[in-house]
Amino acid sequence: EFQRGYDYNRNIANLGLILNFELGLRVGELCAMKWSDINWKNETVFIQRMEDSSGKVVDYVKSDSSAGYREVDLSDEALEILRRIRRDCKVLSEFVFTKVDGTRADKMTFVHRLEKAEIALGWKENDNMKRSHCLRRTV
Repeated sequence: EFQRGYDYNRNIANLGLILNFELGLRVGELCAMKWSDINWKNETVFIQRMEDSSGKVVDYVKSDSSAGYREVDLSDEALEILRRIRRDCKVLSEFVFTKVDGTRADKMTFVHRLEKAEIALGWKENDNMKRSHCLRRTV
C-alpha cells in the first residue's frame, strides 16, 4: 500500500514508513532524521534527535540506553530506500523527509499516511488499526 501510494502521489511519508519497517524508529525520530545522520561508508544511521510533543525538533538521548544514543545498521533495502528518496527529492533540505513545499515532514504526516493505508487495506472497519509504534515491535 505504501509503494502504491508513493507511485500515485509521491508523498514521501510512504517511503518513510517502508523504511521504518527496516529501522524501527519512533515516528518522532524518523521525521527528525537528517542526511548528516547517515554514515554511508559504515551503512549506519545515528539517532540523536526527535520531534517533541510541541512539534519542535530537539536533541534526544534515549535515557535507558547505556551509550545514551543509538546507531542503527542500515540494511541493503534501507540504503536503497534512502538513495531513492535522495534521487527523487525535488527540494534540498537537511532533513530526509520533507513535504512538497520543502518543510520538514512532521509526525502527523506519517501518522495520517499510516491511517490512510489502514483504511485502504480495510483494517479500520475490522478494528485492526495499527499505530506507528507497532512498526517498532515488528522490527
